[in-house]
Amino acid sequence: PSNGPSLKAEATFTQPDFIAPHYDLRWIVGYDVGIDYAYQYHGPRTTIGVTRPLWHNRVNLGLSYNFTFLMFFNTVPAFENDPHAAAQLYGYTNPYRVAWWQQDVSLDLRDKPLAPHKGMYVGTSLEEGGPYAGGSFTYEKVLPEIRLYMPGGKRLTLATRAEFGQMFEQGDDGSPITRRFFMGGPDSHRGFNYNRLSLQVPIGFPGAPNLPVGGDQMVLLQAELRVNIVQLFGNWFGMTAFVDAGDVAAPKTSGDLQAVLAASPTNPGGICGNGQTPKLSSSIDMAKLHTAVGGGLRYKTVIGTIRADVGVRVNRTTPCEPDGTPNPDPNSRVAFHISIGEAF
Repeated sequence: PSNGPSLKAEATFTQPDFIAPHYDLRWIVGYDVGIDYAYQYHGPRTTIGVTRPLWHNRVNLGLSYNFTFLMFFNTVPAFENDPHAAAQLYGYTNPYRVAWWQQDVSLDLRDKPLAPHKGMYVGTSLEEGGPYAGGSFTYEKVLPEIRLYMPGGKRLTLATRAEFGQMFEQGDDGSPITRRFFMGGPDSHRGFNYNRLSLQVPIGFPGAPNLPVGGDQMVLLQAELRVNIVQLFGNWFGMTAFVDAGDVAAPKTSGDLQAVLAASPTNPGGICGNGQTPKLSSSIDMAKLHTAVGGGLRYKTVIGTIRADVGVRVNRTTPCEPDGTPNPDPNSRVAFHISIGEAF
């Protein structure tokens, strides 16, 4: 689907000092109506969790339970035609039920969390999902991250970020589609549009763009040079130059996906366009990361930094590499992004 309604409604209940001082309880109940590349969806969700700050709020611990139930409609043929294959290859079932326990821990040594000039942030998130949590997918997920900010005088900041993610799925179905790794967008790899950086498969419509299906491993490396130029109406206007490098590996079901990518009724030449057998791997090759360079404009306001970025990909822009590794969106070298808040 290319267009449709999107609605997010939720109620949040909080209870400070829940079981002891500084233990805060939060319960979120919501209902979503939305659209993605492969489907439209609607359904309820809930999150209930406890957080505990330590060391003057520099260390934060969190434990939560999460449940999502979705019903899909206007689903693309690639998912709808064979429900069993869709579950195994893409982690898609209809209706869809995923539930998980999540643990979060972070150390925040930044001077200003919304617009850091110096300091460090280290954090990690762990997930465990399965029937014991009330979901239909069994998996574990880990997502550690580190950010460093180094000042170069009062107006210049060098910001860097490194992030790694890994999923471990069990059972007959693949990893759940909504919990897989995707990259691309203003807060991710800026050489790609929203969630376009992942393995892509034919969507099932002749001439339609390929469909990103996510992956079970990801790496993202970013460096950004930020400079404040002049104050306009009391707020700083600035510019930035950045380089983003990263990749999302194919899901663990990549052996079966090779047959899908080799040829299809709507893609007779295969995803490489020449009948070449695609090469898929569930592990990232650090020597072949997708790399983009770019720049942007920044205007810092009381509600956050308003920014506009443009990223230009510098490698892996052909349908497939010489060894057969497929590349997402091979003919899209430039991506534009407008958002509020720094990328990291």
